[in-house]
Amino acid sequence: MSLPVAVVIQQLQEPDSVVPILKSLYTNLNALCHSKAEANHLVSRTLNLMSAHLAYKKWCGVVITEVLVKNYEILSGSGLKFVNALLKILETANQSTDIKLFNATVRCLNKVCDEIRGKPTLTREILTPKLPVIIQLYLNTLDLNPELIIESLYNLMSHHPTTFRPFANKLNSRLVEYLKLDFSSFPSTLKFHISRTYALLPIIEKTDADKVWSNKLNGVINEIVDILSIFKDLIDFSQDSELLSLISNPVFKVIDDARIFPFLQIDISKPETLLQLSTRLETLFSLLVGFISTSLGMCVKFPLGKVISLMEIIFSINTHYLPVKRDIRDEKAKALTRSITIKIQESSLPILNALTTTFQGPMIIYLTNILLVLETSIPMNKKAVDSEEVLNNEQFTTKLLSTVSKILQLVQLYQEPQQLVRFVEAALILVEPRINVNGSSSSNIDKANNTKKTKKKNSQAIPMADLLSHSHLFDGEIPAETIDTVRTFVNSVITRTELPSTQHYKIMRYLIIEAVKSTHFSYNNSMSSELKRLLINAVTYPGFEKVSLLPIVSSIMGDDPLISVFNNPRFPPVPQLIDKSVESDSEEEEEEEETTVLPETNVLSDILNKRTFEYANDTVDTDGKRLKTEQKVPQIHLQDQSESISSLKYQPQDVLKFKESDTPKVAAKSPHQVSNETNTSKHIPVTQMSLTPSHASTDAGEASGDESDFEMPQIDIDGDSDQE
Repeated sequence: MSLPVAVVIQQLQEPDSVVPILKSLYTNLNALCHSKAEANHLVSRTLNLMSAHLAYKKWCGVVITEVLVKNYEILSGSGLKFVNALLKILETANQSTDIKLFNATVRCLNKVCDEIRGKPTLTREILTPKLPVIIQLYLNTLDLNPELIIESLYNLMSHHPTTFRPFANKLNSRLVEYLKLDFSSFPSTLKFHISRTYALLPIIEKTDADKVWSNKLNGVINEIVDILSIFKDLIDFSQDSELLSLISNPVFKVIDDARIFPFLQIDISKPETLLQLSTRLETLFSLLVGFISTSLGMCVKFPLGKVISLMEIIFSINTHYLPVKRDIRDEKAKALTRSITIKIQESSLPILNALTTTFQGPMIIYLTNILLVLETSIPMNKKAVDSEEVLNNEQFTTKLLSTVSKILQLVQLYQEPQQLVRFVEAALILVEPRINVNGSSSSNIDKANNTKKTKKKNSQAIPMADLLSHSHLFDGEIPAETIDTVRTFVNSVITRTELPSTQHYKIMRYLIIEAVKSTHFSYNNSMSSELKRLLINAVTYPGFEKVSLLPIVSSIMGDDPLISVFNNPRFPPVPQLIDKSVESDSEEEEEEEETTVLPETNVLSDILNKRTFEYANDTVDTDGKRLKTEQKVPQIHLQDQSESISSLKYQPQDVLKFKESDTPKVAAKSPHQVSNETNTSKHIPVTQMSLTPSHASTDAGEASGDESDFEMPQIDIDGDSDQE
C-alpha cells in the first residue's frame, strides 16, 4: 500500500527511512504526481535534500531523484534542476567523500541522461549543453571508482562520439596508466570495461576511423608475438620448424610507434623476472578480447586468420614437446618456464571464447585446426594421458574443456571423434574419486604389505591402516565448477559425435555411478537437472553401444515422460503398401455388389412407411363392388441394417400372375377366375426381386393414387420355373 502524497512530502522534510517513500513513489508515481502543485512541492523538497550538508540527506535526495525522473512531466519541468544539483555534488567529490553517496550520484546522473536521450527537445535543451561538464567531472573522479566511471564514459562515448572527441586523448592516457599497473590483479569486471573502452576509442576519429581501429588491433597482435619470441632464448624452437616459420612471419612485425608498453627487462640469473612475461601477455590478451567483442557501429575488417595463427603460436610453445634449452641450468628457472607456458595458454583461452561467440559461422572453417592445437596442451605419459599433471593443472584443464565444448556447439555433427579422445580422458580424470594421500605414503603401504611377517610390529604401516580399511573416508572433494564443466563438455560430445567404444563406455559408467549416487546416497535423494539431461541424451544418442543403457536409466528415472516413451512406444501403425491389382479387383467386386443389392433407404421406406399391399385374394360382387376377403400380407424378412434388403418371401399359396404386357400389373379378379388360373398355371415362388431407385420412386407415386394397381419389373418366369 502506497503512502498519500501529503504524507510523502511531510516525510521528505526530515526522512528517518527512505524505504517507504521510495516504495510509494516507485509503485504509484503517476497517481501521486497527478496535481501539478503537489509535483512541484515534491520536487522542491527533493532538491532541498540534495543541497543539505549531511551526506545521508544528500543520498536520500539522490535516490529519490532517480525515481522521480521516470515521470516525463517532472523530467521536462525540473530535469535541468536535477542535473545541476547532481553536478554540484560531483564537483565537491574527493577522496574523503562517502563512496555510497558518490556511486549513487553517478548512477542517478546516468539515469537522467538515459531518460533524456532520444527526446530531441530535452536533449537539445538539457543534455547537450551539460555533456562536456559531465565528461570532465567523470575523468576527474576516475580514481574514486574506476569500474563505474569507465563504464559510464563508455556509454557516453558510444552515444555521443562527436561531443566526446576533445576528451579522447585524456581518456586514452588514463586507460594506458591502468594497463601499465598491476593489471592482472584487477577484478575481471574492471578488466573488461578497460579493454572494451580502449577498443572503442577509434570511433571518435573524424576520418578513417576503421583504419585507426585496424592499426591499433594489429599493434596489439604484433606486440603479443614480439613477447612470445622471447621464448626462443628459453625453449628450443629448432625442433619445431612450423613454429619458427609462424613466429618469424613478417605479418607480425612490430612498429615501434604502435607499441603500448615499454620493453621488458628479463634476467635469467633472476628467475623472478620471467613472471613479467605472463603478466604482460595477460594484459595484451585482455585488450585483444576487447577488440573482438566490442560492437563499434561501423564496418571494419577483422584479421581472423591472423588471430588463429597467433593461437597456434601460443599453444605450440609447449614444454611437453619442446625441451628447455641446455644453457639454462637453474632448476628454478626451468620450473618457472614450464609454469609460465601453461599460464600463458590458460590466459589465452578467453580469446577463443570471444571468437566463438562473435563470429560463430566463420569459425567452423578453423574448427579442426583449433582442436588439433588445443589437443597438444593435454599432458601425455607415453601413450596415455598423464593424470597427475592433469590434476596439478586442474584450473587450466577445466577452462580448456569449457572452451572445447563451446567450439563443438558451433556444429550439429562432428565427424572426427578421434580428436576428442584426449579431452574425454582428461575430463574423466578430473571427476574420478581422489584420495588425499600423497604417493610416498601409498608406496609405504605396498612395501609394508609385501615384507615378510616378523615378530616386530611394522610401525610405518600402522598410521596407514585406516586407509586400507576405510578408504572412502579419505576421498577428496571435487570442486563444483569442475563437475559442471565436465558434464557440459560430456553433453556436447555425446550429442555431436560417436566416440570410440572405450571412451563411450567410460562416459556411460561415469553417468550411471553419478546417477546412483545422486538418487540413493545424497541428502535429499534427488538428481540435478543437468545430470538428468545427460542420462536422457545418453539414451537418445546411443553411439556404438552394444548393450542398451535404457534399462538402467529406466530404473533410476522411470517417471520421466521421455524415458517412458522408449519403454512403452506409442507410435502410429506403419503404413503398408497395397498392391494395385488387388485393389482394382476389390473395387470391381464392390461395383457388382452395388448393382445387385437393393438400396436401403428408398426400398425400406417404400415398403414399411408408404405402402399397403393388397393382393388378388379380394372378391368382387356382380355389381362391381369389392368384397374384402381374407387378406394375407406377405412375410417380409429384413436383414441387418448394415445389409441391403434383397429378398421377399411369401407363403406357398400366395401366387402372382402377370399379364402379357411390357409392364405387368396386378388386377383384381373374381374368385372363379382365380381358381381356374391357379389350377392351369404353375406356382411360381418369388425368391428375389431387384428394383432400381427410379422404379421404386415411380411405384411409390402410383401406390399413392390407386391401391389396386402395382407395377413390378419383368421377371423371367420361364427361367425361374426351369430352375425349380
